[in-house]
Amino acid sequence: MMTVWRKLAALSLVLLTFLLVGWLFVCWLSYSMASFTCMDLPEDLATCIGGMQRQVAIQAAAGVLVWMFAAWLTFRNWGKSE
Repeated sequence: MMTVWRKLAALSLVLLTFLLVGWLFVCWLSYSMASFTCMDLPEDLATCIGGMQRQVAIQAAAGVLVWMFAAWLTFRNWGKSE
């Protein structure tokens, strides 16, 4: 039988998953919109796009690390009896 704390932990992990997916979508959308700004600077196009790709990758990696830590906190004692 799941305790209230386990249900709350599972629910928070599900909500964090939805938030992470939404955040990655916002990052992708902002990257797509900002790439039009880079088109105005043809001499610095590679630098501009490379910088944006790096920022999106950093934010995605940070989000996945936070999610993995939350998942570990949620499931670390899942199989142990109370």
